[in-house]
Amino acid sequence: MRNIQALLLASGLCVLTAACATIGTPFDFSGPGDIVAGKTSKSDLIAEFGQPDRVGYDNGAEKWAYAYYHYSVFGNPKVKDLDVVFDKNGLVASYTYESSDLGEVEQQLPPATPTATP
Repeated sequence: MRNIQALLLASGLCVLTAACATIGTPFDFSGPGDIVAGKTSKSDLIAEFGQPDRVGYDNGAEKWAYAYYHYSVFGNPKVKDLDVVFDKNGLVASYTYESSDLGEVEQQLPPATPTATP
């Protein structure tokens, strides 16, 4: 009987441990002022966000990606992606930022408008 209880306890701990997963390093993106196309350099990005999680190319231009993914069985997922494309001088040419953080999402959504009732 003790073996069954121990097995059930160990199984339960495994489920709880596997109930969340995190990939990447958390980073804060305060808004469009953090990165300025034609001005922000690679060293500026490293100072602000650290080393990128991935590097590659976008139509021949160097591209860096920062990513943070946190999933939990017990809460909403938190997903953040920052992709930065550089010009030939090593300055930001363009970037995209996306987040599923509910606080950030709610800040970006327009206020709800009441619907008219007939």
